[in-house]
Amino acid sequence: MSKKNVSCMPILLETCPFKKADLDFRSLDFIIDRFFIKFFRTTNMDTVRLCEESFNFELSSDIIKRRTLKFESIFASTLVTM
Repeated sequence: MSKKNVSCMPILLETCPFKKADLDFRSLDFIIDRFFIKFFRTTNMDTVRLCEESFNFELSSDIIKRRTLKFESIFASTLVTM
């Protein structure tokens, strides 16, 4: 689920002009948190975080940050070699 949905995010971020305030990915995390809240029928966020960790589920903001850092490092290394 996370790999299919997040794969289009870099394309969206590159094509749509965003202000820095718009790049707050906690709103994407909210959607995932709400899913776990409803799925496990709990309102305790500690339980939700535990379930996300137990299922090895990364939040969208973490995935996007990791992929952005990877892209920037690859991009920077290609500029150095040119």
